[in-house]
Amino acid sequence: MDCECLDMLPTVFRVLANPKQLISDDTCLEKLLDWLRDVVQKDAAVLDVSGMPFLKEFFTDVLKLQEPSPGILSFTMRLAGLLSISRTGFQNLQREEILSCLFGESGVSRRLLWDDASVRSGWIQGMHSMMQHQEAAQFFEDSRGVEVTLQLQSDTSMFVVSAATHLLAHIIHSVLQWPLCRPAKSSSCRLSSTADVFPNIDECDWPSCVQKIIALVEASLNSDVSSEVCHSVRILTLVFSQCQTTVAVRLWPKVSGPVGALLRRCPSFVAQPLADLFLTLSRCPAFCSLDSEIWAMLSFALHSFTPPLASNLALGIGKLPECPLSTKLEAYNVILHPMDYVLRASSQRMQETGLLDETVCDPAAVEKLLINRSSCIAFLCQALGHIKDLSDTLPSCPTQFPCSLLVQSVLLVLQFCSDEILPPCVTAATLCQNLIGCVKIQRSSLDTLGSLSKWGAHCQWENVLNVLLGYLKNPESDPVVLQKSFQATCLWLISLCSHREELWPRIHHFLSNEKKDLRTLLFTSGIVDLLMDLLEDPESYVRASTAMALGHLVGITGYLENLPDLENRFTSVEEKIVPQLLNILSDDSEGFPRRAVVKVFTSWLKNHHMWKGMERNIAQVLHGGGHDPDWEVKVNTLNLAETLVQQTLNGSCCIFATKHSGILKPENVWNSLQELYETKLFEILFHTLFDCDRPVAQKSCSILILLKKATVEFCTEMNSEPDKHMLSREMMQDRISSRCGYCMGSADNANLQTLENVIDVLMALNLEVLQCELEQSSDYVVNSPRSLLQDILATALTSSEEIDVDCY
Repeated sequence: MDCECLDMLPTVFRVLANPKQLISDDTCLEKLLDWLRDVVQKDAAVLDVSGMPFLKEFFTDVLKLQEPSPGILSFTMRLAGLLSISRTGFQNLQREEILSCLFGESGVSRRLLWDDASVRSGWIQGMHSMMQHQEAAQFFEDSRGVEVTLQLQSDTSMFVVSAATHLLAHIIHSVLQWPLCRPAKSSSCRLSSTADVFPNIDECDWPSCVQKIIALVEASLNSDVSSEVCHSVRILTLVFSQCQTTVAVRLWPKVSGPVGALLRRCPSFVAQPLADLFLTLSRCPAFCSLDSEIWAMLSFALHSFTPPLASNLALGIGKLPECPLSTKLEAYNVILHPMDYVLRASSQRMQETGLLDETVCDPAAVEKLLINRSSCIAFLCQALGHIKDLSDTLPSCPTQFPCSLLVQSVLLVLQFCSDEILPPCVTAATLCQNLIGCVKIQRSSLDTLGSLSKWGAHCQWENVLNVLLGYLKNPESDPVVLQKSFQATCLWLISLCSHREELWPRIHHFLSNEKKDLRTLLFTSGIVDLLMDLLEDPESYVRASTAMALGHLVGITGYLENLPDLENRFTSVEEKIVPQLLNILSDDSEGFPRRAVVKVFTSWLKNHHMWKGMERNIAQVLHGGGHDPDWEVKVNTLNLAETLVQQTLNGSCCIFATKHSGILKPENVWNSLQELYETKLFEILFHTLFDCDRPVAQKSCSILILLKKATVEFCTEMNSEPDKHMLSREMMQDRISSRCGYCMGSADNANLQTLENVIDVLMALNLEVLQCELEQSSDYVVNSPRSLLQDILATALTSSEEIDVDCY
């Protein structure tokens, strides 16, 4: 803490304690507490009532007030808790009876102001901060803190309820880790059963406040009151989510019995909190042993929960890195059960083979959900979402997953939705009736189908493309369903062509046969014309989305051009699309469409999508986007510039004729810089380097640093000494202005006549220093502790005139 701030603190605290000088902006108090917390965490002795009389005066003055403002009283309690983090600070405050007056049994909790939620929250947070040592734990018990906190778990404010739960969990977790409470045995062991307890642990050694909390948790677990049960389960979940092994192995034997009994009763209201607790326990190192009773509890929960709740739990189990195979198989079984039902329903007899040989969930319960339309849609969407979540999380398909049958079941759902299946039985007819025309199911199914493309099941590729093409050809397809059909088609084609080269001829034959060529379908279905019309929609977000859709469309067709014998069969759509996109960039009055256009060109460049006149078009985008009034358009343009620079320097840029291996030989560097110079790239970078919007200047600076590094290496190779004379920011602006022939802020007359001139300017810029300046936030001076204290004083001085000062 600097001396000037220290000198201001007495005046600030006198102002805060003065009821006639109200602080109208509570964020000032929050910022002050944040700063003081940082000070205390670095050195708790810096703020101490024994060495700072103004702190004692502040507490005394606030406590003397008959009706202090709730905000000031809450601040006072939180500050007291902060100053009590150390034993010395706690003892000094207790000696002055400040803590007893604020937190004690006859303290604030007995005053009328307790009705204000901010005061109750301040009491909890103050207690939470001070709970760092044995004296604080004893004070918490002596002041009936356990009882008060339990009452607050039924508070009308959800923020107070949450804070109270966190406080109780924090006390259990923190106190049991203190040296006097730790067992002598190494903390590296694992608990396999409730009998595996340290022999030298005596529950009587636990602080009485912890004993009292745990006893109340045990009692609540056996209660019939839903709120009490849920609060106790959440407390245990919080404790086990952060505790060390030493705490886990001491606490679990005390609560495992009531938790097990609660699981066997399994009231519906506590199923989800119990699932969260079990998943937390399964991630705790103390219970990673494969013979831990936790896995038996998880298995029991999968069998006893309702199918939707069991599916949520199963998803968590499926993502666990360590888990017994039997438990994981049961989890997969629960997730796949609805899809198994779909697969069996499509056969002549429900008894025919499906995804599963046996089931974990009650088949009657699953069927009951799937024969009702509303529950069927919700349950299937959940199952599809969980399958997608697993496929996005796991890099490859688990060996226990019947991936081919799974893909088939998803295709069946899509066919039921589009009424393409003649129901072979009553069950299928009911399912079809529930799903037909359901856009929600179609969206979920297409998302899942696209995600499953990376898991293989390539034997189903022809069925997949048949169903997807059917959706693409359907004129009544929902717009979002159509978009997701495009995405799924693209994902499957990429997966097939990337991993199964032997399928290329068959894919080509499939796409060409019976007029099923994908590009023919796309360009003859009227989709392109519809999208072109939507580029003139009055809504800016529609124009932006349309631009992105067209970009994706070109990306799909550009990829298919790499398949055998498909070159030059169709007129390039870029002849229609690219000019329209450039018109939007130059003429559209809204920022959203212009941002989208630049993103489209960046995506094309990254994916090496080529078209005639690409180099000229990229230069147009750089010029138009770099001078755009919208700062996000400029940042997106600089992202395009960065991609262009990186590809050019490594020799992979598709718009330039010159290619090299990426090794920065002198001739390669020079040729690359020359190609970039011809696109007018440097003009844009110099123009945006001192942009008034910091993200724009930062991006430009980072690109120029990349180019400067390549230039220095070039000069070194050529035995040419680069100009090491670094300039200040102001001198940099002057140098660019003089060398480039224009004043900063007006780039219309830019005249970078030669590449040598550009290199001269580039080498003179002290870009590293400028980058450090740009990395500092724009308010790093205004938002200092000194400025904060000045704002508080200014606010108080002008409060009588009802003038609010922004503390930011």
